Amino acid sequence: MSNITMTLGDEVIKKVKRIALEKNTTLTGLVRDYLTGIAKREDQRVEEAIAELTKIM
Repeated sequence: MSNITMTLGDEVIKKVKRIALEKNTTLTGLVRDYLTGIAKREDQRVEEAIAELTKIM
């Protein structure tokens, strides 16, 4: 697993930490889940496009 560094405004960090606490996770957990979701949706989009192209051929 790799680490990333981000710069965010103090208010954004405070709000997101509060949201994370409500969801019983961490700021890092929220970011990880969000980015993982984006990657999975992109994988699904590519798979669907390949399936459509396969039907055409």
